[in-house]
Amino acid sequence: MRKILVLFSLALFFLPLVSLKVFADSGTFTATDYHLNTSTDNLTFTISDPDPTIDTPVYGLRVRNADTGDDLYWYNFDDPDSENCSSFTACNLTVNVDSFSDVSNVYIVFITEGDDTISQSQTFSLDSLQETPSIRITSSPSSGTKTVGSPFNVDITIDNTGDEAFNAARATVTVSSNLSITGIHNPSSNACNFNYTKTPTTADPSFAGAIYGSSSTGCTVYTMTLTPTSTGTGSITFTDGSIKAYDDNSEILSDVVNGSFTIGTGPTPTPTASLDFAITNLLQTYDSSFTLTGTKLSTITQMFVNGSDADSSYPTDTTWEAEVSLSLGDNNFAIYGSDGTDQTATQTITVNRHTLGDINGDGNIDLIDASLFATDWDKTSDLTYNLSDMNGDGHVDLTDLSILAKLEE
Repeated sequence: MRKILVLFSLALFFLPLVSLKVFADSGTFTATDYHLNTSTDNLTFTISDPDPTIDTPVYGLRVRNADTGDDLYWYNFDDPDSENCSSFTACNLTVNVDSFSDVSNVYIVFITEGDDTISQSQTFSLDSLQETPSIRITSSPSSGTKTVGSPFNVDITIDNTGDEAFNAARATVTVSSNLSITGIHNPSSNACNFNYTKTPTTADPSFAGAIYGSSSTGCTVYTMTLTPTSTGTGSITFTDGSIKAYDDNSEILSDVVNGSFTIGTGPTPTPTASLDFAITNLLQTYDSSFTLTGTKLSTITQMFVNGSDADSSYPTDTTWEAEVSLSLGDNNFAIYGSDGTDQTATQTITVNRHTLGDINGDGNIDLIDASLFATDWDKTSDLTYNLSDMNGDGHVDLTDLSILAKLEE
């Protein structure tokens, strides 16, 4: 709902035996500092004091269509039903402009009791009064009810209601003591793809990074998996936040949205004689996407990875798999199964994504990797180092050697 909030501070005069009136000089007056307040949805005007030297009583105020001269809103200062303006010293009026359909320009006038114009403001364009855009660092979701022992995901996002591009951001991120960080992951979609100077980890989820050679108007920094450890209120708090505009590197962060979750008791994820599962595949890869695979008892009907079973599937009654996204380095996943009533204990695993050619994961592609590669030369199974197969075709051969040769430092 659009509204106009008109703020007045007018000189007061008492006339004998008549109602309290306000006097104004004839001519024009200036209305300044008008903007649309997104939190209250009010259009706010500040009107300067008219000169009260002319003995012309102001009877009321009108908002008029500047293109047609028609009255869109009227208010009489001596209206006994108006509590907002009973004192006149600080007269605050809220004007509902929802009915101003197809109106582009308005102005404000003071009028006499005979409806003659005493003073008139400049013209305001309603079309040009846009909501002030906000760009925020947010927890998504920012609230909800969670259960002790059941992991859930929160996206750390940069949310933008406008279209101003940014290319760098940072924030100190802290979580309450009753939330255990069991995973930091690449988002499944709309990732910021920051090059980090401060990489978020399970030990410290704070971040600082930039989008090299590009920009964004809104994206997800990372996804954090949290496991509640006790009841109460679990919180995610952002401090020392900053977002830099792409065009001129100016500061454009307007706000942060912290997370606050109600943590309640629920089924304790302890092992039972009837529930069990296992993970079967090797947990190293060069790829940004990865399929976790494993076995389970036929009684387990759901497998949860970082609190969600949305990407889990079940090729048979006793097998399961789940698609996950990976960033370079260690990627932690909390996994448990459920039969709809009971759930297994949570297992936390780490999938390590290596840079292509870095077989031993030490950050270098060198003779050590070439030596490891030679151990698996010409094998099609039982690899000593599964990352010797550079292209993932199941055969360590000349193609893989060619790939490694181009990458070796």
